[in-house]
Amino acid sequence: MLATHIQFTLGLILYFVSPNVQLAFKDFGLAMKSSNLRLYALEHPLVMLIALALITVARAKTKRSDSNSAHKTNFILYSIALLLILSRIPWAKWPGLS
Repeated sequence: MLATHIQFTLGLILYFVSPNVQLAFKDFGLAMKSSNLRLYALEHPLVMLIALALITVARAKTKRSDSNSAHKTNFILYSIALLLILSRIPWAKWPGLS
């Protein structure tokens, strides 16, 4: 969980210095029409924040209970968080994957 929070903090720092986000903030309406700018300015950070919240809730539930139902709930929450994270990674920007 600590690694996730550190990653999110670094992501926030990069978010506010990113030229893509700076461009999107100049005209947010226009940015919403561009899928690339919308991904970097809105979708990616919002989905990562939701995934971070799910990971934090799952970790808190793990600390409180040792029952099988709690572990099933944690598995579901961690799985949803992983799917959210993987869905918003800009895979097309990685060389050799597009």
